[in-house]
Amino acid sequence: MQAEGLHELGRRGTLEAKEFLWRVLGEHINLPFNAYDHADKLTFDNGVSIGVSPFSFDLRGLFTRSDPSRFDGTDAAEVFVEVKNYQNGSTLLEAFASFLKKAAVVSLLPAHRDTWFLFVAKVPFGTTKGIGLCDGSFLRERSADWPEPLRSSAATLANRVAVIIATQSFTRLLSYWGHNA
Repeated sequence: MQAEGLHELGRRGTLEAKEFLWRVLGEHINLPFNAYDHADKLTFDNGVSIGVSPFSFDLRGLFTRSDPSRFDGTDAAEVFVEVKNYQNGSTLLEAFASFLKKAAVVSLLPAHRDTWFLFVAKVPFGTTKGIGLCDGSFLRERSADWPEPLRSSAATLANRVAVIIATQSFTRLLSYWGHNA
């Protein structure tokens, strides 16, 4: 596939993921920034000193929820989203591992110590890791070989990473029965 076709496939997948997350989370998620229109807001190069090349996420925005104990009655956290728009899941495990390392790099920045990170894929993983992808054990396993600053950020990162499998059948169900349909 030519570069233009790959670019359009990625763009379309990012738009679909944004719509999917809105259908699931409704008003609790707002993703106004994307890598196609706001690359500067999603690109990081602070990992170069520890062997991580500059990288970007696909979407950036906010999670919000009511919290009467807060000044304005709302709790908010920044969120970065990585979208994988593949036809099969055979390479998703390595893509997820790369995503975790990116999240660890960003978590080193003081402004992102409470930031959330979502990995959205259209197909299930082809892996035997199972629950380890979600309970933090895969992150601990992968981070064992990371440079020290990244290893230390991985300890708090496990509670702020979510894997979301947006299969076509689940997306279809949301379109038909979802609360935001």
